[in-house]
Amino acid sequence: MTAIKKKVSSGISGLNRMLNGLFIGDNVVWYDNAGSLASEYCMKFIQESQEENKPIVYVSFDRSPKNLIEKLGPLAENQQLTILDCFTNGKGDKADVFNKFYEKNGAQWPYQVIKVTNPNVPRAVSDAIYGLHKTLSGDVRFVFESLTGMSDLWEGEEHILKFYSHTCPQLYELDTIAYWIIEKDAHSNKIKAHINQVAQVAIDLSIHQGKTKIKL
Repeated sequence: MTAIKKKVSSGISGLNRMLNGLFIGDNVVWYDNAGSLASEYCMKFIQESQEENKPIVYVSFDRSPKNLIEKLGPLAENQQLTILDCFTNGKGDKADVFNKFYEKNGAQWPYQVIKVTNPNVPRAVSDAIYGLHKTLSGDVRFVFESLTGMSDLWEGEEHILKFYSHTCPQLYELDTIAYWIIEKDAHSNKIKAHINQVAQVAIDLSIHQGKTKIKL
């Protein structure tokens, strides 16, 4: 008999009604037409996960740890939060201005920050993700910011497609829920079609007459 997947909340009642809830194992792709629309949905998801006392891993390619913590605000003050920093040694080019963040006393942080040594190597990122997951318990929640940032760092869509196509099924089997952010207009229709084939949920966000429009 097929096991019944547990339903969980996205943190937004209207979205829950549209989706009939999220299910453990879901990979949710957010196509952001404006570059900043997915943030609110991710914040609500993180808040809901914290209220359920679930581990949260934020994989950041586009923001430095300092920038991300400022963005998260009170949500960063949580021991269940782990930031997987793929920025500092990636787009941050190992610059001193970003590495100074680690000169502070990390033992005093309520959250955990892990700096990936070689984020320009997809396999190194995968190893960091699965190595971290082994240390966590329960249904772990992931936010990946972003597939577009990965493409910029890895210099090509084929690399992100391979990473995504390998990672999504594994995260599904590991009973996680993962949010993947992607800038819709930055990628080819071919890549988006492949991404949709693997995802359990694909959501298109755009602005129409000054209001956010959502399409499943």
